[in-house]
Amino acid sequence: MSEVAWPLWGHGEAEAALRSAAESGKLHHAWLLEGPSGIGKARLAKRMAAYLLGAKPLSENGLDASVTDPVVTKLLAGAHPDFRWLAREPNDKGKLPLYIPVDQVREELVNFLTLRPALGGRRVCVVDALDELNASGANALLKSVEEPPPNCVLILLYHGERALLPTIRSRCRRLRLTHLSDGDMAAVLADQKVEIDQDLQALASGRPGEAVQLNEPTAVAAIRAARQVTRGLSRGDGSALAPAYLPANATDGAFHAFTTALLADLAGLAREDARMAEAWLWTSRHLDQARRDAMDRGQTVACLLAGLQQAVQNA
Repeated sequence: MSEVAWPLWGHGEAEAALRSAAESGKLHHAWLLEGPSGIGKARLAKRMAAYLLGAKPLSENGLDASVTDPVVTKLLAGAHPDFRWLAREPNDKGKLPLYIPVDQVREELVNFLTLRPALGGRRVCVVDALDELNASGANALLKSVEEPPPNCVLILLYHGERALLPTIRSRCRRLRLTHLSDGDMAAVLADQKVEIDQDLQALASGRPGEAVQLNEPTAVAAIRAARQVTRGLSRGDGSALAPAYLPANATDGAFHAFTTALLADLAGLAREDARMAEAWLWTSRHLDQARRDAMDRGQTVACLLAGLQQAVQNA
């Protein structure tokens, strides 16, 4: 049996909707894949793109395609002339920008879609993700969504972390994706040969991509620090706050793991402790404001820990 490119679990209904639309001859020009990060939206987008560009499905249902399919081999090599993947790219210092630059949107999406398909079929562009477009980038994208060139399909990923222009949402065929079941989650991790303890699986909450990210060594250390912080806060003890700075600020992944674990634990404690409910609310607002203000990671962590320290002192 042929090896499947980008195997996927848990999103069969979304794949069936795309395939049905394509086979009916009424394919929408823009598809919005909505759902939390880490559930497989990017992998689904790759499978959709391969199918729309002519890859032959291995069965009558779904979008499984062989790694040896000519279309798939071009996509895997990054050499398909009718495909673009628009995402943030590291700058000269290796750091990711906060947003996808508007010039990149215009060049890699808007201008690309105006060209005729090189291989005579369709042109497909994936945006990963709408949450990473600022106002200028979103407005540049909007023109292609509102006035699509012929034989072009947009696949737009949206995690729901930032506000989305209503005009973009209203012009897309929306596919709402949800967290994976325990069985599908286990199947994904087994396929990727990843072993994760039950605590991390629970924190990932049906998001295999999230589980893999949380399983990195620096992330595990950051989660441990977050757990020590919340245990201390529940006792009115802030002694674990200062030591948490280094593991929380080690990498972007560690910061994400720290804040994810911190918010999850505070939410659990908030059910029985009003002080923890206040701490959860303050932490959520601080992180949202830090994202909006593009606050430096280290500054965000320092302000977060200082705020929680103040909460302990005022309790």
